[in-house]
Amino acid sequence: MRKRRWIHTVGMMLSAVLLCACGGDELHYLETTTASAVTEATESSAAPFLCTPSDDGVLNYNYFALAGKGLQFQYHDGYLYFIVGNNTTGMSMKGARTPHLVRMNVETGNVTAVCPDPVCAHDYASGCPLYGVSSGGFIVGPDGKYYVFKVYPEPKAGFVMCFVQYDAEQNVLVELSDEAPGYANEFYTERYRFYKDNVYDEETQTYYLTVLRTDLNTYESVPIWKQEKAEGVRTDEVLFVIGDRLYLTDYACLYSVNFDGEDRRVHIEGKVTMNAKTDGEYVYYIDQYELCRRHLENGAEERLGIFPYHNHFELTEKYVYYRTGEDIVLGKARIYGYTSDTVTLSAENLCRYPLQGEGGEEIVYTFAGETADLRPSDWLVVGNYCYCTYTYWEDPDGDGIYRDGDEKRSDSAGEKGRTFTFLRIDLTTDEVDVIAVDEYGEKTVGEIQ
Repeated sequence: MRKRRWIHTVGMMLSAVLLCACGGDELHYLETTTASAVTEATESSAAPFLCTPSDDGVLNYNYFALAGKGLQFQYHDGYLYFIVGNNTTGMSMKGARTPHLVRMNVETGNVTAVCPDPVCAHDYASGCPLYGVSSGGFIVGPDGKYYVFKVYPEPKAGFVMCFVQYDAEQNVLVELSDEAPGYANEFYTERYRFYKDNVYDEETQTYYLTVLRTDLNTYESVPIWKQEKAEGVRTDEVLFVIGDRLYLTDYACLYSVNFDGEDRRVHIEGKVTMNAKTDGEYVYYIDQYELCRRHLENGAEERLGIFPYHNHFELTEKYVYYRTGEDIVLGKARIYGYTSDTVTLSAENLCRYPLQGEGGEEIVYTFAGETADLRPSDWLVVGNYCYCTYTYWEDPDGDGIYRDGDEKRSDSAGEKGRTFTFLRIDLTTDEVDVIAVDEYGEKTVGEIQ
């Protein structure tokens, strides 16, 4: 029997003490408050936050994703990063604690704000450096600094948008741009940021799609590649960084250049798509819905016979993770604008495939039983655990018909703020922890469904 545990996280302004309840078939939250959390955590009946070690390493891609297209999580150096708080759009400043970045220690479960000030309210009046971070708009660079897209209300100025670098150790905030990054793929090293943007040349009065290199110490940006912007013309895409070389695709080949944009070397002849990822030896990509790979030194294409749901896959040092499974009809749909007359759940299996050595596909978790009506939204794998936000459906009158508002998101905003709820799935035991982080420090209530 799978074991489910609810973990209620409170006191987000200072830190979070994670508590859990084990056993039985019912999912529930502990009845607790901020004042009693420390006392209850010392009782022998309270189960500890367990984290079993793994020899499988995490690959960080360091790409920046904009709000609406971004992932909810990033893992970096022992911490899982995500955003709590209200959405900024349409908010007034009064009493508004808009989104700010927090991190969870994956070994202890403790949650703390990235802002180092222990008494900061993370609102406009407090001057919090990470006030107003946009959903999905952050990464943690290899230099340990934070790169954040912020949107927030300001007196007499409407809404402010800016892209910043934040050094938490020095508590120094540097504005890199007064607008959102223009393209999703960005890559970072200890010293440089590589990204693509539209650059206007006043001399020729022409816009160029340009790959830029920004020095993260001096903030000087220089172009290392550019192409005149033209309707319907594909331009080269930045794929990843390995060592001291930047890898790109022009859809005819995969090539690399040094950090000055010179010494062009072709590694693979043929099409490699923008969704490519690498483990440093092979490049993995989707072609005609199938996962493929090629060795970076012009290896032959290997079609792996894997068709990931929504073309989404995650690489670790040892495995490729993806979702598969049959479509399951949950009920009828009477939802304005819905593209089907039934509500269908897909891809109930989380699978993995070994990158090296023998072995085939392995199903490591199935959304069944108490999680049968859930499906992951954003997810990643760290060691023995999968972390995911999720969607689920409610049928209040039990008639098997789903209407407007019956689809729910675990990370959606509520009346009192955005309670960020996600699952931690133990891929070795099938145990599921439901972790809810509330910026306001109030008790999170309710069941998954």
